[in-house]
Amino acid sequence: MAELDALNPTAFRAAIYYYREQGDLKTAMDYCQRILKTNCPADTAIEAYTQLGDMYYNEFNDKANAKKYINAGIALVKKNYSKAEIEKFVNGTNVEIKNSELIGKTNTIRELYILKSDIENINSTFNSSSVMKDMELTDRIYGIKYLTDW
Repeated sequence: MAELDALNPTAFRAAIYYYREQGDLKTAMDYCQRILKTNCPADTAIEAYTQLGDMYYNEFNDKANAKKYINAGIALVKKNYSKAEIEKFVNGTNVEIKNSELIGKTNTIRELYILKSDIENINSTFNSSSVMKDMELTDRIYGIKYLTDW
């Protein structure tokens, strides 16, 4: 696969997902490392740190290296976004559990903070609401909130 424009975080993410889907973790990791050595946009660097942290944590069970990349990604997020923006990215994305399935949209910064919570063994919090129809409980919805003060 020809590498896509690393100045575009979406294109970069697509390339990394392609390598990961093909089981080519080495190429995915090398690509992330090369990107981080360039003068790429902050959003692309955040994506690279998140991908590296995720691969180390979930593919290699290497918590120490995962933590290094996740912490670097969070430092970059904090440098480029306000606390309110971070809170919105992480907890304002309207991801919920409905019928035992995750619904809604996510983003790289949210995924980065979820990884941080997993690595630090900090549980998310939930708020719940019920959906009633004709006086019967038809659904229970749980909103998921993650710690953003790292």
